[in-house]
Amino acid sequence: MKPSPCDSHQETISALTDDGLPFPEALSGHIASCPECAAFARICDGDLDALSAPLPSAGDDLRQRVLVLPAGRPARPRLPIAPLAAAAGILLAAGWWLTRPVPETPRPAPVVQNPTTEDATEIAALKEDFDQALGHLAEPLSVFSSLARP
Repeated sequence: MKPSPCDSHQETISALTDDGLPFPEALSGHIASCPECAAFARICDGDLDALSAPLPSAGDDLRQRVLVLPAGRPARPRLPIAPLAAAAGILLAAGWWLTRPVPETPRPAPVVQNPTTEDATEIAALKEDFDQALGHLAEPLSVFSSLARP
């Protein structure tokens, strides 16, 4: 912002007033012709009534133009950020929980009991059934192997 000539005059007014010195003739002439510097000089002298002076009216024309202004576009609806952030946090926690490495828990070895006579007869019956099944499979295998030979 470019300083105005009144800025330097107001600095001089302030310095002279603070020191209790009179204004030079050139400065007094400027104060007489410039309402802004005159008000500043009164304020520096302690006349604070100059600060509380009523502002001039803007006029009815301005008031009517402001009242006629369009209301503007409606504000766009905002997204509910808090619930979305909470849902994202829950999803992240669930993903972590499902993909986290789980340590192996040692499982106890199966307990083997001493076989009883019932177990021994059952095992013998299973072996006999197994041998019979192998005998039945041997026949078709011999047929396939004879067909495969030229």
